[in-house]
Amino acid sequence: MPKPILVAHTDKAQLQLAGATRIINVAATAVAAQGVAHISLTGGTMGIAVLAGIA
Repeated sequence: MPKPILVAHTDKAQLQLAGATRIINVAATAVAAQGVAHISLTGGTMGIAVLAGIA
């Protein structure tokens, strides 16, 4: 299992964009390597904001 990385963001908008971008990049890498990606997220205002950023 990889070591967790802590990344600080200056505001909610930056966190939302960074989270959405990271999920898209990781999912694309998984699909390219394995043909599929599975994602599980929590709810809440930031989780919903990240999903909106992906959409």
